Amino acid sequence: MRRWALVLSACFVGVFSTPAAADDAAECTLTTRNQPWGSASAIAACTRLVQSSAKEPRSLAKAFVNRCVHYRFAGKAELAIEDCTRSLALEASAEGYSGRGLAYAIQGNYERAVSDLTAAIKSAPGSYIYYLTRANIYLAAERYDEAVQDYTKSMALNAADAPTLVVSRAAAYTAMGKHDLAMKDYNVFLDYLIALESRVNGSSVASSGYRARAFGYLRAGKPNEALIDINQALARDKDEALNWQLRAMVYEALGRKGDAIADYRRALGRNTKDTESRDAIARLGGTP
Repeated sequence: MRRWALVLSACFVGVFSTPAAADDAAECTLTTRNQPWGSASAIAACTRLVQSSAKEPRSLAKAFVNRCVHYRFAGKAELAIEDCTRSLALEASAEGYSGRGLAYAIQGNYERAVSDLTAAIKSAPGSYIYYLTRANIYLAAERYDEAVQDYTKSMALNAADAPTLVVSRAAAYTAMGKHDLAMKDYNVFLDYLIALESRVNGSSVASSGYRARAFGYLRAGKPNEALIDINQALARDKDEALNWQLRAMVYEALGRKGDAIADYRRALGRNTKDTESRDAIARLGGTP
C-alpha cells in the first residue's frame, strides 16, 4: 500500500538551461525536448562540456549539475551525488541542492535529502518546485504532517497547477488515515481531469483521477466504491497495468480471489517487471 501512496505523488525535476548552440550543450541540457534523460549519449555530452568548461566556473557548475541529473535518471545515484557536490563547490544553487537531495532520496537517505531540499528552498524561496520535491521526500520517509505542509505551500505558490498537485496531498492524507480530507483532494483532482477530458476529443486523462480516488476508497475501507471508480478508469485505459493491479487489490478486499488472480495476471501481462502482481498471484495460490 505504501508504494501506491508514492505512485500517486508527483515527482518533478527542475529544468535548467544552457546555451544550445553546440550539439553537446543541447544534449546535456535538461529540457522536455531531449527526454528521456539519463541516456549514455547525454552523459557523454555533459562529460565533454565538463572538460571544455574547466576554466569557466559557472559553465562548469551547470555542466556538473546537468550530468548529476542524468546520472540520477540512469540509476547512478552515487555519481549524481558526486557531480552535484562538485557543482555546489563551484556555485551554490537551488538546482544543485535539489539534484543532490533527490539522489540521496533514491538511496533512502531521507535525512540528507531533506537537508538539501531545505537549502534549495532557502536559495529560491519563491519556487514551488522545491517545496513539492521536499514534500515527496517527506512522503517517502513517512513524515506525513510535514509532507502535507509542503504540498499545501507548493500549491499556494503555483495556484494554476494546484488541481493537479492536490493528488499528492491526497496521498499523504490517505497514508495518515485522514480519509475525509483525502477524498476532498481526490475529488478536486478528478473533477479537473474530467473537465479536461471533455475538452479534448478522445482523451482518457480522467483514468488516473478515477484510479487515484479508487485507491483512496480502498484505503478507507470502501471496496465497493473503489470498484466503481477503478472500472471507470479501466473503461478509459485498459493498457495501464496499474489499473488492473488496483482492481485486483479491490477484488482481494471483496474476497473475490479468482477475479483478483485474473487481474493480477492482466497487470503482469502489461508490465512484465511488475513483481508485486507476480508475488500476489503466488500468495493467492495461482500461477502467473
